[in-house]
Amino acid sequence: MSKTRKALSKNRDAFIELKRRKERKERKYGLVKSEKVVVTSKSRKKKKRDNETKILWVSRHKLSREQKMALTRIYGRYRVIQHPNTVADYKEVLELGKHCDVLAVNISLEIKNDLVKNAGKPVIQSTSKRTTSMSNYVHAVVYNGWEQLMYIRYEAKKVTKYHHSERPVKIFYLGNKLLLPEQREELRNIYGSSFNLVQCFDKNKEVRQVLKIAEDFDVIILDHNLSTTKYLLKATDKPVLHPRYMRIDTDRLAYNANSGRMEPEVINIPDGFNVVKELDYATKKL
Repeated sequence: MSKTRKALSKNRDAFIELKRRKERKERKYGLVKSEKVVVTSKSRKKKKRDNETKILWVSRHKLSREQKMALTRIYGRYRVIQHPNTVADYKEVLELGKHCDVLAVNISLEIKNDLVKNAGKPVIQSTSKRTTSMSNYVHAVVYNGWEQLMYIRYEAKKVTKYHHSERPVKIFYLGNKLLLPEQREELRNIYGSSFNLVQCFDKNKEVRQVLKIAEDFDVIILDHNLSTTKYLLKATDKPVLHPRYMRIDTDRLAYNANSGRMEPEVINIPDGFNVVKELDYATKKL
């Protein structure tokens, strides 16, 4: 065999051995480096999407920095899909959140009542505290955590009967907003032309204090204060009313003093009062 042929044969054997080593290495460690980078990149993207919690946020308000930080603590990696407009019923919320894992809502009690029963997934809400300055009636809403609604039972009926009395009816109203002229007119239609209305602006009063004050009144109006409503329904037989509103989107932006942002404008038009028959709920702090 010539020297040239011997050299070619030796090189061929070396090449085959090198190829075999490469194949053994691939079987041992998986794909080669170049292919591994591409596949791992796709895999990482898919894993990132799979680990992401999708949250539907039904509210015209954007999430604050504190709310976002709390969601990160609770769910880790998440993505928010916001619906800033009003919703007609719970079915619309379910349709909006059919591809979401969590429903975070800022909606009326009536819709929450039906949503929790039919959602089949966690329904959460953001809680807040109101700080009030009695000297100049300045109210600030402060974020106070997230909670999950475990169940809710809310039964209320619009007040339509006329309860005329020989003496002026004494009404206690706990809320941070003054009753509008339309609401006062509705109270005249319900309880007669004369009534005495006393308003307390401090919604952070303890429920026992509220009950003690309300003992001297015939009717109690609460601006959707859930914990106080629940307590008073069990502690007294006096009528407890909630103001009714129709929420209308104006398709305009308005400045929100609490958030400091321009947000979709929603007008609440008074629509009488509901007398609350039953309110019971349970929440879990997140």
